[in-house]
Amino acid sequence: MSDKSVKSSRTDFDKVLKTFVNKAEQQHRLNQNQIENIRRKNRIAGLFFGALVISIYSFTMYNVKQEKFLDKIDDDDDD
Repeated sequence: MSDKSVKSSRTDFDKVLKTFVNKAEQQHRLNQNQIENIRRKNRIAGLFFGALVISIYSFTMYNVKQEKFLDKIDDDDDD
């Protein structure tokens, strides 16, 4: 093989390699953006469900404190 054909094949190989590297980088950026969007949605859902759990727990504790029927039962037993 002559030097020109080696250089030519090397240049062609470099072009093909750069093309594949660029495609891989572009795909990586796309995947990264998709993952960021999914993470953002997961955080929002987590915050929503966390707030829901805390509000249900707080509501339950508030209502249990208001119940007086157990006090009446205890008072009746003391008589």
